[in-house]
Amino acid sequence: MATIRQETPKGLVEGEISDDRFAPMLDVFVANFTERDEKGAGVSVTFEGKPVVDLWGGKMDPKTDQAWTDDTLIGIYSSTKGALSLCANILIDEGKLDPHAPVTELWPEYGVKGKTATTLQMMLDHTAGNPVFRERVPDGALADWNWATSALAKQEPYFAPGTRSSYHGVTFAWTVGEMVRRASGQSAGAFFAERIAKPLGLEFWIGAPRRIAPRLSRIFPQRFDPKAPMSPFMHQLLKEPTSIPHLFFSNTGGLSASDPKYWQAEIGSTSGVAHARSLAAL
Repeated sequence: MATIRQETPKGLVEGEISDDRFAPMLDVFVANFTERDEKGAGVSVTFEGKPVVDLWGGKMDPKTDQAWTDDTLIGIYSSTKGALSLCANILIDEGKLDPHAPVTELWPEYGVKGKTATTLQMMLDHTAGNPVFRERVPDGALADWNWATSALAKQEPYFAPGTRSSYHGVTFAWTVGEMVRRASGQSAGAFFAERIAKPLGLEFWIGAPRRIAPRLSRIFPQRFDPKAPMSPFMHQLLKEPTSIPHLFFSNTGGLSASDPKYWQAEIGSTSGVAHARSLAAL
């Protein structure tokens, strides 16, 4: 086992690598700080059931010079979808959810405006046709479960469910999450905590408690380079205000990653909080 302690221009990198086959990961991780303007990060790898890499380094908040430590937490954005999907799959294994049955068997309000044939499988594989909110999201409404599920249930899909794919980047939280809630009787965050995080000893939340706030790293979004070639996605995001990419990024009711309420909300598509070790363990 190699114990790591290496200085970089952005701060100290520390940790352990217990399998020599993974030793090159240290160079790649350090390069994030020396070549790619990384501010702070952690990485953990589990191989064949055993942890083999556990590294962290840099700053959790460069503005205060606070170091990233072995227990620093961060918002994991879309990795949350894997955790929520696992909740659904546990309920499928237990016979409480049928991935191929119409979701209206549990959620009858959803079966309007062409969504009657929607199945849980379609919600899980991003073919449900409900990728964004059509109506303007009121201030703070992404933290309001009842508002979000009601809005998605009553709106018209962008395409017939099951006929094509479109990334349900945010709405996944309430389509899959409401099915988990109706099948289990618990919110998605509570189900995940009781059935997965607690038994595995994970520091991983869908709806983080306020007490973890001092350990939560700041996030600095990547800046768009106006000189870079513009992809069709970026063109829609910046130039087409009714497009799915634009609504995905802009129609958020003002709730942003800089707001603690975002991480405290049970948004099972994007608001998960963990550290790399717990994400690897999951």
